[in-house]
Amino acid sequence: LGAFVDSFQIYVVPNGNDSTGTGSAQNPYATIGRAITQRATISSAIECSIIVSSGTYTENFTLAQNTFLCGLATGEQDQPCNVVGNVVMSATAGQVGISGLQVTAPATGLAVSVAGAGAIYSIYNCNITAVGAGAVTFSQGTSYVTECRITGNNVAAQAIVIGSGATAQFRNSAIASQVSNVQSILSCNGTLTMRDCTIQSVNVLATNLQALVQFGGSANKTVDIATCTLSYLNTATDVGGNKCCVQFNNSANTFTVSMTNCVLLCQGAVTGTPQIQCIQKPGAGVVLLSYGNLLAGATANHIAGTITKTALTTVA
Repeated sequence: LGAFVDSFQIYVVPNGNDSTGTGSAQNPYATIGRAITQRATISSAIECSIIVSSGTYTENFTLAQNTFLCGLATGEQDQPCNVVGNVVMSATAGQVGISGLQVTAPATGLAVSVAGAGAIYSIYNCNITAVGAGAVTFSQGTSYVTECRITGNNVAAQAIVIGSGATAQFRNSAIASQVSNVQSILSCNGTLTMRDCTIQSVNVLATNLQALVQFGGSANKTVDIATCTLSYLNTATDVGGNKCCVQFNNSANTFTVSMTNCVLLCQGAVTGTPQIQCIQKPGAGVVLLSYGNLLAGATANHIAGTITKTALTTVA
């Protein structure tokens, strides 16, 4: 999105007018939905940006092929352009993106949904907060999430779900649960790459927590995690046996995994002394793990014995 040069721009401000507005900077629309209607009159092969000004937009909408919804990216926890509703990004070709937005889910439903194989999706410098369900679901396509802050809800749902048909790459992002959520924060049946991210459970009350990141699915997948911190604020002993940083719940498939330069903190895991088995593999299937510079105590003791391990001599 940062290097994106569009062909058309449509403008939206809270005090604009959906009836008399033209979508120009001088005569903007009042709602994103009206801008999307106008965008549909332009060929989907042509790139188009919808530029929103500071304010709150309470509406649900779908962004289609080669459409970008752009706010004012500040890089702060609170963004001046607020969308309250479900943002759907769906295409079978081209690109779709959002940037510089504060997206808060409605009382029910997701904040951001990504669907449509064959398209490239971008979420840049956004704050995304769940309310009654998850924050972001990736069903299909290839998605890039950069410099975002994603917060799950206080009910038993993951903040992020990556479906079996999706590929997701996260960079420089912070992902967390809310204080009473005991579910895993990220669930992945697809392909995942993470760089320079933090994932943290902030629930300090429960004694039966889930793994921070859970992998599953019935197809062979690759996972690449580097320079990331995965941690629990809760150091209480876990009575359920699922408190760990990463858990592979695969069936008959193989995960090929690389983890380098990561910090894994799951003190109080039920499997032994603090931080034992930061990486678990219950059930069938194969996990081939190459690792280097994992800060999790005596590393060999904190990776499940059923995982095939290769210590990297060099770190890429």
